[in-house]
Amino acid sequence: MLQYYLYDTFDGDLKYRFDQKFGVGRDEILDNVYRQPLPNRYLASFTPSWVRTAVIS
Repeated sequence: MLQYYLYDTFDGDLKYRFDQKFGVGRDEILDNVYRQPLPNRYLASFTPSWVRTAVIS
């Protein structure tokens, strides 16, 4: 899902919900993945919400 967000291929409603839920931007995501320690933990922090979104949608 982050790939779709970063490439701006999310549908409008899903992008809005993502922005409301996480409040992070492209630069912050890329910084946490490539420059900060423990990027796997950062990426894993999105997982519970993805699961809920997939089940509810």
